[in-house]
Amino acid sequence: MNFLSPDSKFAQVMTTVGEIMLLNFCWIIGSLPLITLGASNAAMYTVMGRRLRGESSGTVVPFFKAWWSNLKQGSLLWLAQALISFSLGMILFLPLPGFLKVLAVVLLLLVTLVFSILYPQLARFRNRWFAYLRNAVILLVLRLGWVALNLVLMLTPLLLFLLAPAEALRLGLVWLLFGFAVLFHLSARIMQKVLQPLEDLSTI
Repeated sequence: MNFLSPDSKFAQVMTTVGEIMLLNFCWIIGSLPLITLGASNAAMYTVMGRRLRGESSGTVVPFFKAWWSNLKQGSLLWLAQALISFSLGMILFLPLPGFLKVLAVVLLLLVTLVFSILYPQLARFRNRWFAYLRNAVILLVLRLGWVALNLVLMLTPLLLFLLAPAEALRLGLVWLLFGFAVLFHLSARIMQKVLQPLEDLSTI
């Protein structure tokens, strides 16, 4: 088979690579205002989730359609996460007893874990805020290992920058071209397992 044929393995791989790079670019553009980072996260989970379920139909248009539909909720979610995380983080720099700082770290970790489940929920289901939060807490208990693995995965760029800033800078082009999209693809696979109880309930 001609490797330039649209049906060849080479052409399929190159198409996938091109789509991943496009999604990466879409996520970066959608996140540039910073306040819209939550909407971009939800849009990326929407597109990646559809791909994993075999419902894929395009790249750029589906992303920005999902971005727009999640703009309000996603942005509010991100603002809430940033505000809570900043407030808890500031406690570490205040002259407070050590046990309070330890408590702040524990709460910060829990908040981050819970919010990491909220964005995939927003991408997959339509619900009320209380239901999103309730489900996130329940899923955190049921799927703690998977949620923790997903958090470590999504924090890879930040951890790499903190632990090895020189190497992180050298990989800057990788993140700009396709790094974030690859992370979301892997994360979407993990979150499929996390959200499975909700999927089962939705089919009843």
